Amino acid sequence: MALNEPLENINWVKVKEVPGKVFGEMMGEVLDSAEIPYFLKSDWSASAYNIAAAGLSGSYVQVYVPENFCDKANNLLTGLMD
Repeated sequence: MALNEPLENINWVKVKEVPGKVFGEMMGEVLDSAEIPYFLKSDWSASAYNIAAAGLSGSYVQVYVPENFCDKANNLLTGLMD
């Protein structure tokens, strides 16, 4: 989905935190199917060591969406990974 504003003008909000990149990408696929823009932010250990599996104990990936998509994203992701 194309955004109408430059990325730096969008207020991104965290909607989910999951244990590792694979689970983050799964959340991203759900958001993609609903045409909700998103980005994933890895913690330092996952990004520094390029960990793609479920992750190290204590590592996480945060899922962000534009604020105006927050409610829709939360509704889609509720119950996933909880």
